[in-house]
Amino acid sequence: MPEPRQITEIAQREAALFLAEQSRQFIDCSINLAATHMPIPAVIRLLRDHIELLEEFG
Repeated sequence: MPEPRQITEIAQREAALFLAEQSRQFIDCSINLAATHMPIPAVIRLLRDHIELLEEFG
C-alpha cells in the first residue's frame, strides 16, 4: 500500500493531468465554435493574437 505522502503526490499529479486535458478539450471546442460562427481569417487572427500574448507574457 502506498504511503500517505505518495497518495497525495499521485492525487495531485492526476488532478493536474485531468485539468490539462479538460483545458485542451475546452480550447478545441472554443476554436470549433468560433470557426462555426466567425470567418476563418478572423479566427486565425484571434488565435495569433493569443499566441503573441502567451509568448510575451506566458
